[in-house]
Amino acid sequence: MPERPELAALAGAVGLLERWTDGLGRPVAADDEVRARLLEALGHPCASEAAARASLAALGEREGRRLAPPTLVVEDGGDRRGYVDLREAPGFGAGPVEARVLCEDGSERRLPVDGARVPLDGLPQGYHRLVLARGGLTEEADLIVAPATCPDPDASLRPSRTRGLMVNLYTLRSARGTGHGDLGDLRAVLDRAAGAGLDYVALNPLHWLSLDGGQDCPYQPSSRLWLDPLYLELEAVPELAGFAPERMPAAWRAELAALRAAELLDRRRIAALRLPLLRAAHQFFRAQHEGTDSERGRAHAAFVAREGTLLGEHEVFEQCAREFETADTTSWPDGAPRDGEVGRGLHCSPGQSGRGLYSLHQVGLGDVATAGFYAWLQFELDRQLGEVAARAARLGMRPGLQIDLAVGCRKHGEETWTRPGLYVDGVGLGAPPDPLNPRGQDWGLAAMDPWRLRRDGWRHWRDLVRRNLRHAGMLRLDHVMGLTRQYWVPDGLGPERGGYLRFPADILLGVLRLEAARAGRLVFGEDLGTLPEGFRDELRRERLLGSRVYCFERRGDDGFPPPAELHGEFQLSFATHDLPTWREWWAGRDLARRAAGGMFAAGELEAQQALRARERHDLVARLVAEGLWSEGAAPASADALLAPMHALLQRSPARLVAFALDDLGGEDESINLPGTVGARLWRRRMEVPVEEVPLSAVPPRAEAGDRA
Repeated sequence: MPERPELAALAGAVGLLERWTDGLGRPVAADDEVRARLLEALGHPCASEAAARASLAALGEREGRRLAPPTLVVEDGGDRRGYVDLREAPGFGAGPVEARVLCEDGSERRLPVDGARVPLDGLPQGYHRLVLARGGLTEEADLIVAPATCPDPDASLRPSRTRGLMVNLYTLRSARGTGHGDLGDLRAVLDRAAGAGLDYVALNPLHWLSLDGGQDCPYQPSSRLWLDPLYLELEAVPELAGFAPERMPAAWRAELAALRAAELLDRRRIAALRLPLLRAAHQFFRAQHEGTDSERGRAHAAFVAREGTLLGEHEVFEQCAREFETADTTSWPDGAPRDGEVGRGLHCSPGQSGRGLYSLHQVGLGDVATAGFYAWLQFELDRQLGEVAARAARLGMRPGLQIDLAVGCRKHGEETWTRPGLYVDGVGLGAPPDPLNPRGQDWGLAAMDPWRLRRDGWRHWRDLVRRNLRHAGMLRLDHVMGLTRQYWVPDGLGPERGGYLRFPADILLGVLRLEAARAGRLVFGEDLGTLPEGFRDELRRERLLGSRVYCFERRGDDGFPPPAELHGEFQLSFATHDLPTWREWWAGRDLARRAAGGMFAAGELEAQQALRARERHDLVARLVAEGLWSEGAAPASADALLAPMHALLQRSPARLVAFALDDLGGEDESINLPGTVGARLWRRRMEVPVEEVPLSAVPPRAEAGDRA
C-alpha cells in the first residue's frame, strides 16, 4: 500500500508511471515528492491527501461528462477499428445520438449511429471535427483520419544500399564563409557527397537559436518552427547580388578574417558582422519588391500568406529580443509584452506606403525601417533551403536532405512565449541514469503538457511536423520515444529524481503519419537510450526507420557482431553527435573528458580504459574476420582503420548506413559529450575546410553484402 494512496491514484490517472527500469537496468519506483511536484506543475493540487482526492474527482468529472474521447484517430486503409463507442456520460441529456463530421475541406457528412457505436470508416484523410448531439446538447471531438503507416521507405530509398553523410552544418569551415557553416557550404557538401556515391546528407537541427549569443546547442532552440539566419548564404541573397568581401571596409574584413580563422564558434560576433548587410538587403527588398507584382514580391506575399499569424508572432518576438538585447524572456523588463498576448490579431497588413508591413504598434517596438525584417529572413531562408533540396534531387540523391526535429525547445524562449498555454513551469525534459550518464540528464528544455496540447487540437505538433518536413527528404525525430513517454525533472531536484509521464503516442503518431503522407517524406526516429518495452516494434509497424550505433553493439566476450546480423529498418553509424568521434574513441580521450566531468567513481576510469582496449582489440578482430584487415598487422593509427570500419558498416543489411564528416575530416574531439561541461561544447569547428575534407574513406557503392 503506497504511503499516499490518493496521490498515487491521481498520478496514475494523469499518466505518471509508477515504476520503470532506468538505463542501468535498475528498477525505479516513483518518488512521492517527485510525483507531487510534477502533478502540481500540471495543475493538479495535491499537497495533502484531501487535495489529491479533490483533484482526482475533478479530473474524473471533466472526463466523465463526454460521450466520446476528445480526440479520435482513425486509420485509412488500416486494420484498426474505424468506429467510436459512445460513453454513458451522465447528465448529457437523453434520447438518441446524432452524429456528423465537419470535414477539413468544409464539407459535412452525417454518420449513422448503431446503438452506442458510431462507424467512422470511409472518411477522407485529414483533420476533421466529430459533432455529437443528444437531448439538445452537443459536444465536439478532434477526428484525425490518417494512413495506417508512414510512407513506405521503398518508395523513396534506393533498392540497393542507401548511404549518407552526417554533417554538423554550423561547424563547417570554408574559404567563403563567415565563421559559421551555411547553406552555401551545404550545397558544396551535397556536390561532394553525390560525387562519392552518397544518397543523403543528415543535418543537425537548423532551428532558430537566437542572435544574442546566449545559446550554441542546436538541440536547445528558441523555436523549432523557424530556421536560424546564420545559415543564410549571403552571396545567394538576391538583394546582395555582387556582394564581395574585398569591397568591404578594412575593419569589416579584419573581423571576417578573425572569424574564419577562429577555433571556436562565436555566434554573437558572427551575427554582428552579418546583420547590417542583411538589414540593408531587406531595405532594398522593401523598396524594390515588397507589395509589388515582381516575381520576388509575389513569392514573398505567398510566403507571408501561408505562414500567417505564426510568422507575425515570430516577428514581434524577435523585435522584442532586439529591443531588450536578449531572447531570454525572464530578463525582459516590466511592461514588456507577456507570453502570447501579441499573437491575437497580429497580421501582415498594408502600411502607409501601401506595402505589407508587420504592425508592431501593439508592443511599441520597431519602426517602418525594421518592420518585417525577421519575417523576410525566414522567407529568404525558406527559398535558399528549398533550392538546396532541389539541387540534391537534381544530383540524383534519394532521399537528399535528412532534417532533424529537436525533441524540445529552450525554456523562456520564443516557442514557450508564443505558446505559453502548452508548456509547464517548474520542470524540464531529461533522461534517467544510463551507462553514459550515471547521474542522469537535465536538458534544460521546456516540458509540453499533453493535456494542454489536446485542448489546443494538436495544432502546435502539426505545425512543428509540417514546417520541418517542408524541405526534408527524410525527417529525423530526435528522442522519438518522447512520443510515448517523457522523463520530467522538477527544477532543483537533479536528474536522478525525475519521473516519466505518458504521452498519447497514438495521436501524435497519427498526426505524423498524415503529415508525412501529405509531404511524401520518410520519417526516421532516433530510438537510442532508455526505451519502453516493445517500443521499437511499434515504430516498425508505423514504418518509422530507427537508429543503431555500432560502438554500442559489442556483445561482451563475443566481441563485435558480424555485419550480416545487423539487419533491420534502421540507420547504422559508428557513433552519433553525442558520442566520440572515431579518432577520439580509438584514443580513449572521451573517457578522460567524462572523468573530468565527475562521471566516474574512484578507480572507474582505469576500468573504462581497460574496457576500451578490449573494444579496440575486438573491433580489429572483426575487421580481420571480414577480410578487411590483415591478421597480425598493427594499425599505424586510427586513420588507417577508418575506411575498413566504414566498409564493415556497409556490409550490414541495415536500411541506411551513415558516415560522419567529422571522422572523414579527422576530428579529434566530438561536438558534445553529455554530462561534461566546458566552453568548447557545441562550439568546436572543423579543422579542415569543407572543400578539402578527404572522402577516400567512403567505400564504393557496390560491395559484397550490399542489399539486393
